[in-house]
Amino acid sequence: MTKNTIPVVFSADANYGYPMIFSVLSMIRHAKEDTRYEFILLVSHDFPQKYKDVIDRHAKEADMLVRYIDMQDAFEDVNMHIKHITQATYYRLKLPGLLPDIDKCLYLDVDIVVQNDLTELYEQDMEEYYIAGVKAAGYYYPPEKKQRNMDRLEMPVFDQYINAGVLLMNLKKLREDHMEEQFEKLMERDYSSQDQDILNVACYGKIKILPLKYNVMNKYYVSHPENYDTDQRVSVCFSREEFEEAGKDPYIIHFADRWKPWDDMVGDMAEKWWEEVMASGEFVHFFEDFYLEIQKHQRRISETKQKENEAFREKVLNERRKIENKYNKVRDEKAALRIEKNERINGLKQRIAEKNERINGLKENVVKKRESIDSLKKRNQALTHEIAQIKNSRSYKISRALTWLPRKLKSLLKR
Repeated sequence: MTKNTIPVVFSADANYGYPMIFSVLSMIRHAKEDTRYEFILLVSHDFPQKYKDVIDRHAKEADMLVRYIDMQDAFEDVNMHIKHITQATYYRLKLPGLLPDIDKCLYLDVDIVVQNDLTELYEQDMEEYYIAGVKAAGYYYPPEKKQRNMDRLEMPVFDQYINAGVLLMNLKKLREDHMEEQFEKLMERDYSSQDQDILNVACYGKIKILPLKYNVMNKYYVSHPENYDTDQRVSVCFSREEFEEAGKDPYIIHFADRWKPWDDMVGDMAEKWWEEVMASGEFVHFFEDFYLEIQKHQRRISETKQKENEAFREKVLNERRKIENKYNKVRDEKAALRIEKNERINGLKQRIAEKNERINGLKENVVKKRESIDSLKKRNQALTHEIAQIKNSRSYKISRALTWLPRKLKSLLKR
């Protein structure tokens, strides 16, 4: 039987060895008889051989192809913004040059399980496109978040931003247009969503949008049809029919949220991941190591939570200090204003007291002058009375009569 060979790329470091194993084995389990996957695994230099042995054994039994590419220390210096993602996520940016013999490939994150044959996905027409993927609905809603992403990524229209965990890549066209060089240039911008931002910015205008069923992200609760009416992130990106189809018949389930099914066994669709683990036949064989791996993850989660709590407490303390400083500043300003106000009031009171004192002094002078005037009036009245008595006296009248002639002559002479 002639088989269709489909190149499929995964990338992982030692921290994600087990998830890679179960992702690969889920693909093998759901592949059709005429499908042959060529697994191209981009691994860090410390990727354990025991993981490779498991993958090799299952691939050989299923007549699948496997090859490993040691990425050495690639991207070790890159600044990571998302805590649950490692540097291995950047490996996909080198695929055009790493795979010069391949024109088209699937790229899958290792936090997925495949539930169907992927031939239909691989055979999508990509002639005019660099990459194809499913919309990252969380970037489209609410509107102000969408606008921030448009501004942040300098996109004229925000209508084709995709999640980079499941990609169909036209490596031939990416090579022809030297896009790997563009990826490297954009790395200097240190985007918050890392290589996903780089791929979306660089490939803008040549991105094909795929149906949701090819990348069913569990954080959108696709297994619950009623969520379509309550979660506007999904209703702005997908039709109801597309959403319900993805819930009923998912091709790829992607645990794209922070908490993975090996961390949170009751998360949405986590049981699908565990079903693939149990069906692989490797759970018992690797139980001890896997349990230790889970413990490591739990410790990392605990440490992360502790750091986040400490950071939150520090943030609260800083905010409290800011509020206290602001309060103290306002209090000091009020106290200073109160002192200044009191000083001004006391100054005014003193000036009023001085004026009142002057007024009282003037009043006393007025009273004294009035008393003096009254005294003078009394003396004048007394003198007037005395003069009247003199004028009415007999002696005055006789004296006036006797002196009339001399006074008359004196008056005539003056003329």
